[in-house]
Amino acid sequence: MGITSKIFEFLGFEGEEKEAKKKVKKEKKVKASYNLKKKQKVEKVDNIDGIKVVYPEILDDANDYLTYIKNDEAFILSIEYCQGDEMDKIIAFLSGAVQMVGAKIEVLEKGKYYIILPEGVEIEKDN
Repeated sequence: MGITSKIFEFLGFEGEEKEAKKKVKKEKKVKASYNLKKKQKVEKVDNIDGIKVVYPEILDDANDYLTYIKNDEAFILSIEYCQGDEMDKIIAFLSGAVQMVGAKIEVLEKGKYYIILPEGVEIEKDN
C-alpha cells in the first residue's frame, strides 16, 4: 500500500470499496450445503373386524394415535416391534391419554397386544 492509497483511504475514497470486497469474501465462505430431508414415515395400519391395528416402534409414533382417542375410535395397539424401554413408555403415555378422556386400555396379550376403547364401549371376553 502506497502513501497515495493511504491518503485516499483516509479521505474515504477507497475504504468503501474494501468494505464491499470484505463483504463479498464473507459471503463466499460457505462451501458446503446439506440436504436434511426428513425420513418418510410409513405408517402400517391394519384392520380386524373394522378396528384399526397400529404398530408403533418409538414413543413419537404414539402421538399419532391421540387423534383416535380424541375422536372416540377404538384401536388395537400392537407393540411387537418395540424395544423394551420404548414399549413401556408407549403404554404409559397412552394410558395417561386414555384416562384423561375417560376411555380405557385393556390387555389382549401381555407384552404384545392392547385394545384402546372409548368411554362406554365394552368387549366380550371368552372365558
